[in-house]
Amino acid sequence: GDTRCPCIGFDHIEGETVIKFEDKTEASYPADLGARCEAWDNGRHPSCKEGEEPGIGNDWCGQQWCYVDSCTCELPVLPKASIYVTDAKYRGRPIFYSYATCGG
Repeated sequence: GDTRCPCIGFDHIEGETVIKFEDKTEASYPADLGARCEAWDNGRHPSCKEGEEPGIGNDWCGQQWCYVDSCTCELPVLPKASIYVTDAKYRGRPIFYSYATCGG
């Protein structure tokens, strides 16, 4: 990510993280979800699959993002609180994500 708002997390760890969405659907993501700039939702999130809206590679599905420390992020576009890992904390605070730090 951008040096003014670096990515945080554990990069390249084995395993998976199952995310449960509000509509009761689930999706499997790599265990290092959000650790680096990547289009994490593309082909994984239920709305980011073939035949769905917005679909693979479209809109937010194809955008790269990563988790960031909201207190040290100095970009004009503020990061948003994660809805994927609502119980996770970074330095005692909720986890935030940013498309902007990844050029989005």
